[in-house]
Amino acid sequence: MRRLLHFTFGLITLLTLACATLPWWLGLALPALVKSYGATFARYESTGYTRFALEDVSVRLPGVTINAARVDADTPVVWLVRRVFGQPGQVVIGPWRVTVINEPSRTTTVPTGWLPLRAQLRSVLTALHPWIPRAEFGPGVLAVSNREFKVLSAAWANSTLDLRRLTTGTFQIDATLDLFPQNQDLIRLTVVLDSSKFTTRLILASRAANIDGQLIFLDQPADLTATSAHSG
Repeated sequence: MRRLLHFTFGLITLLTLACATLPWWLGLALPALVKSYGATFARYESTGYTRFALEDVSVRLPGVTINAARVDADTPVVWLVRRVFGQPGQVVIGPWRVTVINEPSRTTTVPTGWLPLRAQLRSVLTALHPWIPRAEFGPGVLAVSNREFKVLSAAWANSTLDLRRLTTGTFQIDATLDLFPQNQDLIRLTVVLDSSKFTTRLILASRAANIDGQLIFLDQPADLTATSAHSG
C-alpha cells in the first residue's frame, strides 16, 4: 500500500504542476515557476481558444522521478471562469512514467511512518482538490525496485484514483484508491488481481491508526487487521 501511495504522490505532483501553470503565469514566467516544483518542460503550446499544453514535462523529487510526454489543461481565462462558476475542465496527462528510487535511509528528525505520510497526503489533497477535481491519465509505467508495472490508463475524480489494467508478467490488476472521500478520515484501497488461473480481491481501509481489510483468494475470505504506530 505504501508503494501505491508513493505512486499516487507522483501523479499528484503532475496534477499540482498542471494546477500551478493554469491561472496567470505563462510565457517567460513559466520555466521559473515550474522549476520551483523541481520540474522542467520542453515546450508550451496553445491548442485552441480553450486549451493549452506543456510537452516533455519532467519532475525530480527525493525518491521519485516523474516524466510526462504531455499535460493538457484549460487556458487561463477559461480555467478562471470555470473555477468561479463551476468546475475547471479536465486535466489530461499523456504518456507518463513514475520511477520510485530506493534511497539509503538517513537520520532525520522529521516524523516517518504511516500516520505522518497519511497526514501529508491529506494536506496535499485538501489544497489540490478545489483546483483540479478531475484528471485523466493516458498509458504509463510505474517503475519500482527494478520492476515495471504498465498502466493502460488512470483517472482522478471525486477524491478517487482508478488504475486500469496495471500489468506485470502474467498478472493484470485493477485498483481503486479512495482518498478521504467527502472529507472522511478514510483511505480505502480495492485491488482485483486476475491471472489465467484465479482471481484475487483485496480490500484495505485505513481510519486513523487502524487498518482493516479482507483478502479473498479462491473464494475463501480472510479478515485482516493492523494498527500503525504514530511514527517509524
